Amino acid sequence: MLDLHRGKWRVGDFPRWVMIVVQVYVIFQATIRGLDYLGAQPAAASGLARAERDALFGLGLTFWGIVFLVGASVFLVGAGFRWWSWIVTAHLVIAAAYFVVSWGLFGAAFVNHYWQGIRTPSGLLGAVLLHCVLAIGTAALARQSKIRQQGGLGAVE
Repeated sequence: MLDLHRGKWRVGDFPRWVMIVVQVYVIFQATIRGLDYLGAQPAAASGLARAERDALFGLGLTFWGIVFLVGASVFLVGAGFRWWSWIVTAHLVIAAAYFVVSWGLFGAAFVNHYWQGIRTPSGLLGAVLLHCVLAIGTAALARQSKIRQQGGLGAVE
């Protein structure tokens, strides 16, 4: 049968390097998407053109490409100086950009009756979730660190 080893391991106990790799990967992806959207010249019938037309606020893919790049830049500065608030902000900005683009792509996918093209926007919603989780997790770690520096929960600010 299954040989399940039980020990002191808990869900979420990852080595530090795992989270660093995840952070680097998601910021790399946001940067690539930003650069792609910045230079996008989609054909009128393409999914990107429909997404641009259906995206919230009608600001276009070039604008959202800039938002992705700004978010990635804010992250890099925040990570470089270990400013947790910048890292949280960056993840939330990138999550918002992913949400807007996925909204437009969902709109484009639902135009047809067979849901063709639904995998891309649903994948982008996964990126929204991941960036939100990273923002919340970073804020929680920063709060824990602040509590430790102040000497515990009973410390007065």
